Amino acid sequence: GLLREPFRTHYARAVDNTMAHALNDISLNTAKGTEATMDAVTYLLNYAHTNPDTEIIFRASDMILHVDSDAAYLVAPEARSRAGGYQYLSSHDGSLFNGPVLILAKVIKNVMASATEAELAALFMNAQEAVAIRNCLRAMGFTQPATPLKIDNNTAN
Repeated sequence: GLLREPFRTHYARAVDNTMAHALNDISLNTAKGTEATMDAVTYLLNYAHTNPDTEIIFRASDMILHVDSDAAYLVAPEARSRAGGYQYLSSHDGSLFNGPVLILAKVIKNVMASATEAELAALFMNAQEAVAIRNCLRAMGFTQPATPLKIDNNTAN
């Protein structure tokens, strides 16, 4: 029932990162909710109900932070773009794909003039988040080389 719904949203943030952008979209629209907002909530809760067994797998690694960054241009309300990021611990060469230590799923506050600008904003946001993780890893004794930041936009490279 309704008492379980807050659990589902916490579950979505902590375990099933596929729900992150949908939760952000819903939260942006709750103050002035419409029937479309209610439909989105129903869809998300149905998804959570029919996919209850999500798992995150962590494997032993060299504890090197890797960051995959992406942006979606002009997909949020008021001509805004979305930033996404997947930060995980891997081997030095990045060949081991691991569960995330951080998922970034945010709307970029400023309006971006191009897809490249959105990619660079997302990259900046991911790099800001990576600093705290790098510091934490270093404090635990895991020396970090320069953090590989991967993006999928040639112009932003």
